[in-house]
Amino acid sequence: MGDKKSSKSSDKRKPEAQELVLWLYRDYATRVSKNLWPWEKARWYELVFCILATIGEPEVMSATIRHLTTIMARLGLLELSSLAGLKFPGNPQKSESPILTTIDTLLQRVGFTPEKAKFALNIICTAASSIGKKYDGKVQNYLRKYGDHMLEHINEDFGIDGFDEAPRAIAIWLQNTLNMPVPASNPFADQACESLGVKYEELVKAAYKQDINVALLDDALRAYWGRRIKDKQGSNV
Repeated sequence: MGDKKSSKSSDKRKPEAQELVLWLYRDYATRVSKNLWPWEKARWYELVFCILATIGEPEVMSATIRHLTTIMARLGLLELSSLAGLKFPGNPQKSESPILTTIDTLLQRVGFTPEKAKFALNIICTAASSIGKKYDGKVQNYLRKYGDHMLEHINEDFGIDGFDEAPRAIAIWLQNTLNMPVPASNPFADQACESLGVKYEELVKAAYKQDINVALLDDALRAYWGRRIKDKQGSNV
């Protein structure tokens, strides 16, 4: 009997922050958030599309490029970590990558000239490499850098130095209007984290590691705590 009890208690281990973030995203964030960028890697795919559209137009319609970008992303051809270490086709310093050869072929098939296709690949690989080196391969770190910069200059820009909660208000505003991946802790989030037995900062780090937009984390924590309150009220009826 003693062995069974100890086995059961060991099964009830404290979930790690990584597990909690994925659970919150799956069970709460997708229901309540209107965020356009739930997964941060989608921002990278969008940058690839913008680069291709800028280079390919007017010969290639943007709708065609959008469709091709979606297909390449689904095929795993646009992963930033993979592209960051590759040389574009035609570079004599390194043998051509099968991934880039495939992308080059697809671009030419939809109407890119060979010159424009290779130029586009050069730009994409250069951008991937730079993000990899400067921002740990995560686009949200680039955006977070400038989001934090804006939050640091609230008093200078808005003149509301008498408002102690200004950083949180502006952080929520940046989340809602720009889908900016900046954290905006709130009383609901603090209570939710206490209930879950985890620190808010740990969940933020886990969200970044999982490439989940941290704005979704705040939405999910509000939704989770709202559900807890509703369940408690229901049990008291």
